Amino acid sequence: MNTQTTKNLKQNASLLMHLRRKNAVEAFVLDLAFNADVKEITMDTKKNFFVITCNGITKAFPLNTPLMQIKREVSKCLSVDYSSKLRYSEAIQDLMHGMDENKANYRLAI
Repeated sequence: MNTQTTKNLKQNASLLMHLRRKNAVEAFVLDLAFNADVKEITMDTKKNFFVITCNGITKAFPLNTPLMQIKREVSKCLSVDYSSKLRYSEAIQDLMHGMDENKANYRLAI
């Protein structure tokens, strides 16, 4: 980093905060890379967003998103079990289907 860049950062507080937040998010992603529950993780910084992909789930966060919220949302990717969600949604659909049949039978009885 040259002297000119340092002077610009000192004069531009918003750019300095942007770089500080980016470093904090990168450190969080680096820590997750050593987590046994993480199969794959990537991070990309777009113009106005952090894009983090963890275990196949991609999430985008505006640059001003608090670090705790990013940690919370990305950590949810570690505990997702799609197979159980599919079974759960099918069970709910069966239950709803059964309720619709009961309502139809109730209407017929009236």
